[in-house]
Amino acid sequence: MKSHMRHVLIDRILADKKEVTFEELMEATKASEPTVKRDLRHMREELGAPIVYNRQRNVYYYDMPDPSQPRQGRPRKELSNRPARMHDIWYGSDELFVLKTTLEQLAELRARTGSAIQEELAPVSARIRALFTMTGDMKTSEFLRRVRILDREKLHRESEFFETIGVALCQRRRLQIWYYVPSRKEVTFRTISPQRLSHYDNRWYVDAWCEKAQELRTFAVENIRRVELLHSEGMNIPVEEIEAKLDGGYGIFHGGELRQAVLLFEPDIANYALRRRWHPHQSVAPEMDGRIRLTVPFHDESELAGDILRWGSRVEVRAPAELRQAVAKEAERIMARNAAPGDGSD
Repeated sequence: MKSHMRHVLIDRILADKKEVTFEELMEATKASEPTVKRDLRHMREELGAPIVYNRQRNVYYYDMPDPSQPRQGRPRKELSNRPARMHDIWYGSDELFVLKTTLEQLAELRARTGSAIQEELAPVSARIRALFTMTGDMKTSEFLRRVRILDREKLHRESEFFETIGVALCQRRRLQIWYYVPSRKEVTFRTISPQRLSHYDNRWYVDAWCEKAQELRTFAVENIRRVELLHSEGMNIPVEEIEAKLDGGYGIFHGGELRQAVLLFEPDIANYALRRRWHPHQSVAPEMDGRIRLTVPFHDESELAGDILRWGSRVEVRAPAELRQAVAKEAERIMARNAAPGDGSD
């Protein structure tokens, strides 16, 4: 067990129990006497944990001050005294986003041969990778493959269910979730085996094997109303199979036939449109008239149509016809809603 996990476990035990013997701490952490002593000293001196040893009773406990009384002297750092079970402690959604994104950005810098700090980036990346101490038996390299960041926007913290989903992913455990389906305005009950976490459009999604549907499904974490971590082992699907099943098309939605969208951008805005990566397998080519042709694979036309419309009349959908019609119809609805402002019509 890594030192960080031992510190968290000792903190949980001291928070849950009034008094703990040294032998109980050794048994709980499966660590030797010198190791536990070092942990207690580090928690006291470095983390400011209010750990007190009573020699007469031979026990350790937290000396938590009365919150109604003002604290005297220099303030100290404190570990949380909120009672919690070990499987509830995991990365927050904002923490995982920052760590994963930072690693990806450092990798991009290291790939640039002209980077002025290229030699210094390797130890920085190694230090960040060392922070992944809460992945259980899953290797850091495997865990990082099972977390992907599709965008980099303002940090948004998901509900407390995110941590439980993350623990289930690392421990390969099954989950019971109560999932709200916005289109039907109802909550459905499902048992899932989390396979991967995906961040897209400033939201977290969990790609999971759904026992009800008997296939891989993607669930928005914000739509999960309740979650229970089961003790039974979940299904483990190789990352390559997940990618083949879910990552073929544009955006987060999948299912149905994989098609190719052909978009023509005007020369004056093509540069801006192509600054974003529409899809890992996109292709770009110049047209004879100066426009830029972008080809993007997609499954769900409604999601892609919404992103096309943000470029207004500066983009043309060349193919397929279904996508072209979807964009045109949505543009008509936008025009109808905004044609006569103030008349109170829908």
